[in-house]
Amino acid sequence: MPEWNRNVSMRAMRAFAAAARRLSFRQAAEDLYLTASAISHQVKQLETEFGVALFRRLPRNLELTAAGRQFADDLQPVLDQLDEVVSRHCKLSVTDEVSIAVRPLFANELLMPSLGHFLETHPDFRISVETSEDVDADNAACDASFRLFSHPPAKGEWDRLFAVSLMPVGTVDLYDRISIVSGRIRDPIPLVVHNRRPNAWRDWQKASGLKLPKNCPVIKVNSSLSVARAAEKGLGAALLPADLIETSLLSGAFVPLFDQVLESGEAFYFGSDQALRKDKPFADFRAWVLQQFAVDT
Repeated sequence: MPEWNRNVSMRAMRAFAAAARRLSFRQAAEDLYLTASAISHQVKQLETEFGVALFRRLPRNLELTAAGRQFADDLQPVLDQLDEVVSRHCKLSVTDEVSIAVRPLFANELLMPSLGHFLETHPDFRISVETSEDVDADNAACDASFRLFSHPPAKGEWDRLFAVSLMPVGTVDLYDRISIVSGRIRDPIPLVVHNRRPNAWRDWQKASGLKLPKNCPVIKVNSSLSVARAAEKGLGAALLPADLIETSLLSGAFVPLFDQVLESGEAFYFGSDQALRKDKPFADFRAWVLQQFAVDT
């Protein structure tokens, strides 16, 4: 009798069970506080492991295959029983190590510089920090995350930290070269553009009332950390979240180029699995996160 692969992810099986119950990757993602792409990826891993399709993927919904329906019927009672066992024996040991997903600039400028103090006072708390510009896609398996939303999902436990205001920054040399005449920046300046915010400079121009020259050279990068490093190296003017660059401003790595900032309409939130919040060490960590970073409370 062939043995099943014991490395098959429990997260993947829970993702499948949620998708089978909802017949929707999107709704399953909302139930598990993940993304639809993460659910789809985990189900695909199961299908590859089992060598059989579990769903028929239709234009607007999902249908279970015969194999998928049988697996769902067999799996759900096992998951229910496992949840009962865990609830009976649930102690802090389930959070021996907590994985946190966070964008690199947030980690560099806010989380890592202050995390040491928390760990000094909580020596038994173990944490794994996973950095990625695309938190949703690349860190779907993490226990908690710092995420950027215009509006947080209706489902889930999300603590608002602070709104994102984009500040135009650059080196002192660049600042000294800028001349404004009649509300217009006279000479072209290189602009560093985050691929996630391709229209940010246009929006800043509209909100500030200052006109940029039409022939400004543009450098495009794919992460906020790269935007910050480009500004530090004098490659151009950059729009960066004001709350994430206080240390760089204080050190003189770059300076504000203009007084006007752009309100992005987004805010950082801290979210986690609801059950995890009941564990005392993680509750302490969450309380520390809110004390350190929650400005909009």
